[in-house]
Amino acid sequence: HELRVNGQLVSGGLPLESRVLRRPVPVLVSLPPSLLRAGENVIEIEVDNGVRAGLSPLEVGPAALVEREFLAGYHLQVTLPQMLNVASGGVCLLVLFLWWRRRSEAALGAFAVLGIIASARNFGYYRVASAEAVTISDFLFFAAQVASVVLLGVFAMALSGRAPRAYKAALVAGAPLLLAAGAVAAPLGQLHQTRTVAYPLLLLGVIPALWLVSTRARELRAGPLRALLAGLVVVLGAGVHDYLYQQGHTSVMDGYWLPYAVPVALVAFAAVLMQRVVGALNQVEELNLTLEQR
Repeated sequence: HELRVNGQLVSGGLPLESRVLRRPVPVLVSLPPSLLRAGENVIEIEVDNGVRAGLSPLEVGPAALVEREFLAGYHLQVTLPQMLNVASGGVCLLVLFLWWRRRSEAALGAFAVLGIIASARNFGYYRVASAEAVTISDFLFFAAQVASVVLLGVFAMALSGRAPRAYKAALVAGAPLLLAAGAVAAPLGQLHQTRTVAYPLLLLGVIPALWLVSTRARELRAGPLRALLAGLVVVLGAGVHDYLYQQGHTSVMDGYWLPYAVPVALVAFAAVLMQRVVGALNQVEELNLTLEQR
């Protein structure tokens, strides 16, 4: 964006095409008193927008008051979700190290990689400038969405011990097709149209994974596993909302929900992992006692 007061640029600067991601973010602008004059003052705003075009109400007032309100909203909308996803990524990195020591735990590895990708993607939602070409950046976000759904399916099949042939075949065949379509569409500037078709398919692909997790939760009657299922349902709901937001069907003042929902699911998974660790330690102690008795 570019914002001018009485013909003088005071904020922004429309950058090169390859550096703009066009994401609506709150902006705080300080108006130099020297630019203001008695009577009429002219404020000009030029915005280079993406799909979500629009302008929120302008709030004008004393600098101290406006800045305090701006920072409160900014921390809630940007800083908090970024911190949550950095913490979530750290937890998943630890789980990935655990999987590295026990390669047979496929569920651990799949969920750890899933969490790292989702956390990195959520953190990147709040960038408005890109070091790489916007074509590459957009494709990386698209590829992260596809990989997340595939990894969730791998996790659900490993956790439940079931691998439905149709579901497995859909993941194996569908993911490469979607990635190829995205790779072709991105340089042509058609990735938004590809998302319009691909993302509903990805959301549908989450449902079988939830069914597999729910089946396992019913079998074990484990509270943490049920909490994980609830967290994944929350993630699915957030994904539906974010699709509508990304397509421009909600207000420009709306925001992504996945950066808040993914940490919820990861906390539930941490509870499942903790239960398994405690259960394994208890089993080792029982075996040691039995061995001593013998």
